[in-house]
Amino acid sequence: MCGIIGIRGNSSVTQPIIDGEFAFQHRGSDSAGLGGYNRETDMFSRFVGKGTVQEVYRDFNPKLMPVHVGVGQVRYVTSGFGKRRDAQPLLLRQPPLIIAHNGQVGNVTSMREKFHRRWMYMTECDVEHILFSLAEQLDTRKHYKAGSIDELVQDIFFPSVAQVFEEVTGGYSVVGVFGRHGLFAFKDPHGIRPLSYAEQDGMHVFASETASMEFLQMRNGVHELEPGEAMFVADDGKVYSTIIKQERSALCMYEPVYNLFPNSSIEGIYAISVRKNSAREFVMENPDLLKRIDVIVDCPTTATPEAEEISLLTGIYHSNTGLRKEMKRGYQQGDDASRMLIASRKFSINIKDIRGKRVLVVDDSNNRGNTGKVMAQLLWDADAAEVNFAYMCPPITHPCPYGNDHSIQQELIAHRNDSDLDRIAKELNATRVYYLSLPGLHRALERPANQHCFGCITGEYPTEENTFQEYLKLRIQERNGITTSQERNGITTSPS
Repeated sequence: MCGIIGIRGNSSVTQPIIDGEFAFQHRGSDSAGLGGYNRETDMFSRFVGKGTVQEVYRDFNPKLMPVHVGVGQVRYVTSGFGKRRDAQPLLLRQPPLIIAHNGQVGNVTSMREKFHRRWMYMTECDVEHILFSLAEQLDTRKHYKAGSIDELVQDIFFPSVAQVFEEVTGGYSVVGVFGRHGLFAFKDPHGIRPLSYAEQDGMHVFASETASMEFLQMRNGVHELEPGEAMFVADDGKVYSTIIKQERSALCMYEPVYNLFPNSSIEGIYAISVRKNSAREFVMENPDLLKRIDVIVDCPTTATPEAEEISLLTGIYHSNTGLRKEMKRGYQQGDDASRMLIASRKFSINIKDIRGKRVLVVDDSNNRGNTGKVMAQLLWDADAAEVNFAYMCPPITHPCPYGNDHSIQQELIAHRNDSDLDRIAKELNATRVYYLSLPGLHRALERPANQHCFGCITGEYPTEENTFQEYLKLRIQERNGITTSQERNGITTSPS
């Protein structure tokens, strides 16, 4: 779950890229960066750093690095160890490419075996596999001999992306700059990760979330790229689009449930609408539970719309959870100690509302259980009579190989406890736990169920399991502290 943005403009787009990153900061706080092409100087430039957007660009002057076509990213680590060298976008000098992605490559080991002799791997970031695959195809097709932009895009670039789809498995959306030629974007054939496009007054924008379009005041119609769609915006503003390879649509259900900013939408369906729908479904499924609850608490603030909706429907008082503003998303941290630390510092509750009350904690979902454990202890310390949890998503019992970092099955609290609600409640130190049903989630999403990926709930994935087992194996190695690539069949990476 990273955030990516690509912009082509008539003047410098450096500041709009940074602004767009601010709008989806919630998608990743490990690193941020931007890179692009300046048509006046015929130069490429790149700037990246560790931390949030505010931290990375604190002393950065956009006027000193003007780019007219550029891309940016905020990163949430799902592969590697969050080193500075892994920050995106990545820059390749020949062929001239700047690239950033959101998602996760599945066949990471096979790709490294294929490309390491020709291309020098400089990072632990999986976007290099996409970068090298695309670069090799462009070279093979002699991109430098194209006689026109039409020939370059239609006869060379789009066929190169088609080959990337054949070589690189997983779920990913990509934005990039191809030399002085223009800006491009594409989605994997299942469209697992979101990516939207809009144009206004000569500025063309691709972004992971429509919240960035709103932030940049892009008022014209927003187009969500279809699965397998590739687009190219030439430097003169001409737009090319084609469906390269399309499989069953499988948008990650976790996007509207958790990842997206509330006012972001996909194909006109807003995340906040899905979350309120989930609350209504939960109320209908659990009428008896709600008759004996005294107060509702939201945790984290992603679940505030659900908590407010349940309160509105039932008349139960909603006590807002205070959220300390500087805190990052605990879910995005790389280890349990960091997740628990952020959770313990993040929340503040109103003790007066809790003392002696039967509390229902409303949460969007439950992955590892870290936030729930911290919240349960806060509520017990406030003398709650009961601490119940209501999750607006069914139990997550399987790993996600497509870019949400619940990729280690044993880390998942529902898997560890065989989805037994009593055992989960005991581990959380809660009175009881409740989950929205899978049919309830299907109804809440406002799209046909077969157009979503529910792999982390059902274990049924849109791609074959053999296409992502390499990634899951590698992630386990990384979790176990393997910090070099010596276990990847002897293939080594370049030091930083």
